[in-house]
Amino acid sequence: MRNRSSAIGFCLLAAASPIGPVHAQPAPPQASAPRPVDPRVTAAQAAFEALPEPTRVAIQNDLVWVTSFSGAALGTFGRLTYEAISAYQKAINQPVDGVLNEKQRAQLAADAGKARAAMRFIIQADPVTGSGIGIPATLLTKAEKTPIGGKWSSENGNIVLETVRTAPDKADMPGTFERFVNAAVPGRKVTYKLLRPDFFVVTGEMAAKKFYTRFAPTAEGLRGYTLTYDASLSPGIDKIVIAIANTFEPLKAARPATPAAGAQASTPQAPGAAPLALSPVQAAPTERALTALNLGGGKLLTAAKAVQGCKTITLGGKPAQIVAADGASGLALLAAEGAPAASMPAMRETAIAGGDNLVAFGIDAASRKLVVSPGVAVGGDASPSLPVALQNGSAGSIVLDRQGHLAGLVTDLPPLNVQIAGVVPVRAYRFAPASTVRAFLDQKGVKTQAGGAAGDKTTGELAQIAGKSSISVSCGL
Repeated sequence: MRNRSSAIGFCLLAAASPIGPVHAQPAPPQASAPRPVDPRVTAAQAAFEALPEPTRVAIQNDLVWVTSFSGAALGTFGRLTYEAISAYQKAINQPVDGVLNEKQRAQLAADAGKARAAMRFIIQADPVTGSGIGIPATLLTKAEKTPIGGKWSSENGNIVLETVRTAPDKADMPGTFERFVNAAVPGRKVTYKLLRPDFFVVTGEMAAKKFYTRFAPTAEGLRGYTLTYDASLSPGIDKIVIAIANTFEPLKAARPATPAAGAQASTPQAPGAAPLALSPVQAAPTERALTALNLGGGKLLTAAKAVQGCKTITLGGKPAQIVAADGASGLALLAAEGAPAASMPAMRETAIAGGDNLVAFGIDAASRKLVVSPGVAVGGDASPSLPVALQNGSAGSIVLDRQGHLAGLVTDLPPLNVQIAGVVPVRAYRFAPASTVRAFLDQKGVKTQAGGAAGDKTTGELAQIAGKSSISVSCGL
């Protein structure tokens, strides 16, 4: 009998696309067989390509969840993107022109956020392979480590996702690709195969199962995964297959954990393929950058997770100390020598609601510059999140509403390394809303200023407010 929770989860996936490879946008037609130019597509492409790359990638990731879009979220425009945007506009009773205006983009993000939330779809860091991968926790309820990766499965085992690593000297992409393609197993049929310098994909069927395998090269060897599921679950799970592929990061900054002494195990592989070797453990990072809200008087507010495990905390080379850290709120209060004067934004008075337009501001660890990340809130004041693309160093980012009021502070840790086509992926980051921030600071004796009525501000004006109150802090690990 099919697992009841899985069946319920699949019912939430409406209008799923046919299973197939996650592919790039179609190549332009050959000159020998010209395709009539559609001025609507041309105009839509121009509008899409005028957007920042992270915004384009976010739109495509969102389209996966609410349309039949099955393309790779690389930020490139093609017929798949045009048709998906047009289908979404039709679904929300808007003029169909293939161009998403700001209001439509916000609604798309909110609708996709609800679909992700229904699947509890979050990016998991695999401590063994060092990879990052999207996990639909509603479906994959069991998680365990293996000596060469991670394994997530449904309650009755009809869906299994396994990650894999190889040693640096076993990073033969063509050879590994051929083993997965040509594994001589009765009843096994490859339905799609693609080998590129930056990744390969093999999909197929075997008995009553379907599988999707993806590998990518890194400086530390190959990183990949295989998703296997009952064919009877199609087409409901096909949307999830696409979403997982578009969130796969071959390497995040967290390094693989050391396997137990003498641990040996067969590497998950195509049946009949030669075993893949384990990779050596790499050195862990020694420093973490984070963003803090400058409260004035030498006090800073940041995410509790950002300072967890810090042996030293410094601001501009001078020591800082943790005054209080609260796991419930996700906030930490710091005292820092030589902190500059602050211009703290006024606090938002109204509660956060799903669909609110907010902007996160964090300081990039590499450039030490303020990074702007607009998004639409998911969830209410009790447990809000913000789907945005945050850079390394943005833990503790301040969140402003469009009136320039402090709407919250990001409490999740962004990834330290990005591997999705060089683009920072959009994730739903939890943040402590203004009401929680105010209660925490009141308890610590830090005064805040209430925000009054104000008109909407431009992103540039918001950046000026954030720049006066954001500060970069270093955590020594």
